[in-house]
Amino acid sequence: MYFFCQANNYNFPTIISPCDFPISQVMDFVFVVAMGLELGLKVLAEGMLFTPKALIRDLSGMLDIFIFVVSLIWVCWMPQVK
Repeated sequence: MYFFCQANNYNFPTIISPCDFPISQVMDFVFVVAMGLELGLKVLAEGMLFTPKALIRDLSGMLDIFIFVVSLIWVCWMPQVK
């Protein structure tokens, strides 16, 4: 097992992260802004809680909000490209 780990270190000395590319950070920002606008328009049009077509009334609306919150946290906490 030790030999395999050392051989991997020689083959792949650095790990490439998706955060290493500036285009991925830009696309994360674009996604969060677009989804924020979409959720804002959806809340204005259909309501958040107490309307018949409320956003949080079904599972898909809750999933949209969860994805948006996780993406927003990621964008706020994203490492900087060197």
